[in-house]
Amino acid sequence: MDKNLPRGTVTALATPFTADGDRIDFPSLDRLLQFQLDRCVSALVVAGTTGEGSTLAHGEYAQLLVHVRQFVHGRVPIYAATGSYCTKACVERTQLAESLGVDGVLIVAPYYNKPTQRGIFSHFSAIADAVHLPIILYSIKSRCAVAIEVDTICELYEKYPHICALKECESDCFARISRLRIALGNQFRLYCGNDELLLPFLSIGGDGAISAASNSFIGEMKALCDDAFLQNFHSAAERHWKLFPWFQLLSCETNPSPIKFMLHLRGLFTNPTIRLPLVELSPENKRRMENVHKSANATANL
Repeated sequence: MDKNLPRGTVTALATPFTADGDRIDFPSLDRLLQFQLDRCVSALVVAGTTGEGSTLAHGEYAQLLVHVRQFVHGRVPIYAATGSYCTKACVERTQLAESLGVDGVLIVAPYYNKPTQRGIFSHFSAIADAVHLPIILYSIKSRCAVAIEVDTICELYEKYPHICALKECESDCFARISRLRIALGNQFRLYCGNDELLLPFLSIGGDGAISAASNSFIGEMKALCDDAFLQNFHSAAERHWKLFPWFQLLSCETNPSPIKFMLHLRGLFTNPTIRLPLVELSPENKRRMENVHKSANATANL
């Protein structure tokens, strides 16, 4: 197993913007990075869905990767999200990420085009032929219209050993990860992409999470993973029940609007600014989050 593919909680890093949304807010980003490092995050994913990678200009994308890499300075692995529905564009962005020194890449299934499994295999083959970085596949049919099927994942891993992990968000995830664990053994990493399902995911052989919620709750989620890895499921369940209302609240609108507002409430982000076509939380959901946040602070439950 490549040393840069850890078990535990991998934070899908949110990208803060200035109030007008025109620029990356690097002071806020540094606060979030230090917050993650202080609480022993396992690794970071940069410029994914939570990081609004699809709204970053080419120059911003490179600037963001360079800044995060320089700040982290080798303390944890950094994975760049490089997915696209255009194979050529995905290859070019993945090669760019490799040239900037990241430790691996996270690549979502090609969306909108609705390729067959043969097309998906060829898409990832073209990328794997072009780079030597560890590749984490990302299957999420609700966003992509297609899933990366289990047989396709197995074929890719057999041909390309550096395609060595999966972020799993499918509705039948428990059957899928059971099949993958049996077929591929413990060398292939399996990460949960749905925070609400993290505990049961870990209980049947998952290796951790690639998480939006861990932007704010990294310490608590790391402890949940650590308990599960030690087979201490009673304690892990208590942590799950404590976190579960937050997981649900952070799903009240499209990710990453809720987590960015939470990071603003916690003083990590100066602004909760989000780029179009997404928008900030509705006033109603902002009030809900403010009320729960105040209540949690009052009972030291955050």
